[in-house]
Amino acid sequence: MAAKQEDAERIIATVHGLQARWREFLKEWEKEASPPWYLGMGMGELAHYLVEKHAQGATAEFPILSGLGRSRILSSNGLEGR
Repeated sequence: MAAKQEDAERIIATVHGLQARWREFLKEWEKEASPPWYLGMGMGELAHYLVEKHAQGATAEFPILSGLGRSRILSSNGLEGR
């Protein structure tokens, strides 16, 4: 399942700590017609952010992200609301 723009935007809106990183990512890709969403929030910045937060013991956002991931998986399989 590939990351899409709406997935990235949902994560950014929910996890405020990622917003500054996201702005930096967009700056790097501003000359492109469309940023590569799969790079920005697929594995790259999100993974670094989560590892850093875990190392700091700051995991309050993890259940929220888990819920977003679960919702995305269910909706992509036509199982919303389960």
